[in-house]
Amino acid sequence: MPFTVRVVTWTIVSFLLLSSPVRACDLSLLLGPKATTEKTVVLVGGYSSGNDIAPALRARGITKIIHIQPSTEVPGPLKVSFKPGDYQQQLVYDGNFAGLLAQLKGQPIDAVLAGSEVSVELADRLAETLGMSGNGTALTSARRNKYEMHQRLKQQGVRSLRDLRTSKLDELLHWVDASDGNQGVYPVVVKPIDGAGTQGFHLCFNKADVIHAYKSLIGTKNMLDLPIDVVLAQEYLDGEEYVVNTVSRDGKHVVGEVWHYHKKRVQRPDGGYSNIYLYDELLAFDSDEAKALIPYAFEVINALGIKQGPGHSEIMMTQRGPVLVETGARLMGGHTFSVAREAIGISPLDLLVKSYLFPAEFYAIHQRGATPLTRHKFVRNVQLLATQTGTIAGVNYTEAQLAAELGSYMGSSMAGVGDTLAPTVDLITSPGAIFLVSDSEQALERDYQHIRRVIEPALFTVRR
Repeated sequence: MPFTVRVVTWTIVSFLLLSSPVRACDLSLLLGPKATTEKTVVLVGGYSSGNDIAPALRARGITKIIHIQPSTEVPGPLKVSFKPGDYQQQLVYDGNFAGLLAQLKGQPIDAVLAGSEVSVELADRLAETLGMSGNGTALTSARRNKYEMHQRLKQQGVRSLRDLRTSKLDELLHWVDASDGNQGVYPVVVKPIDGAGTQGFHLCFNKADVIHAYKSLIGTKNMLDLPIDVVLAQEYLDGEEYVVNTVSRDGKHVVGEVWHYHKKRVQRPDGGYSNIYLYDELLAFDSDEAKALIPYAFEVINALGIKQGPGHSEIMMTQRGPVLVETGARLMGGHTFSVAREAIGISPLDLLVKSYLFPAEFYAIHQRGATPLTRHKFVRNVQLLATQTGTIAGVNYTEAQLAAELGSYMGSSMAGVGDTLAPTVDLITSPGAIFLVSDSEQALERDYQHIRRVIEPALFTVRR
């Protein structure tokens, strides 16, 4: 049974930030009995993929869920993914931590969870103060700030990359050429230090590109509505990109998924370069790639102090081995947990619920080894690529038509009538995704080619 999602402002939220609502029939796959409990959960920032946490908790009989908004305003791009009706109590954090604690006083709390990237700091502080299982606050900034993240890896002797954090253009240009910097090697990456998705990502091939990247970032805001007053410069990691999604309890780690990102480089209208994502492929846990990636991912999350809950690690496989791009102490955004359940039988979301609230179930899985799960089916999350500019006047494929033409069709999440369409130059400007799951890898490839040749060119009617 396919699912569908209508995203009101796709170009803002995009595939990375918004995961689809879980179908009711999928919630039975949480691999645990449903029975009403007296447990109380605090969820901080239930945005993006965090909006799936409350339904998963209710599926396990947890009915008392308190939501804490980690700032006075929900960041604009995340508003569409926020579902206030999912919570029994809504609190807003205005910077007064003592006041927040006072509002929670007298309520027996069993777990504090971070729902999204913008809530990691507050969730860490709250869990530590309340004595809940968590990652503590000592390394919170290293889990959020991409520069501090790599400094921590260097301190711990974990393979890392060359990088620089700066607000000054002359310092940036010096680092690119310095022998103790990037050694004059191009291309070089310039991006926001705490952004999301590929927004603000610049691949620079010369000095002029670096200057343009700096000037286009400083003084603007990132996708989370945070001001950009500092940029991050990094060496360009030449290789294939992967994701290792983990869930932990008391420092014991379980790998929930391993993904391979298939991408290609394109030139943007402003003259810069970035990557467009073609499709994400779910790898087998015993594949050669996974065997090389997983031990390194464990080194990374150990170094960053992720001992409780999710870890979402983006890793490049280079000539010198796996090298981290970045890690988030949160669930992966942008894919549906339904897909993982279909292909594996359990998702990182389900493991998250177990790790915080049903630890015996989590330990039972962990005891089978660091990779106790098996991928039973093949998966591709196909990113749609737009070539037109204008307003969408019509979507020319229904769910039934997509299912009829694609034997491996699992569901879709895409822009709709009234949304703005622009040529795809990065992940943010993709107009959607189609999810394919099959017992046959060959069937996936046939359906993928059919999407590119037939469906994608005719998918939208656009009014200029």
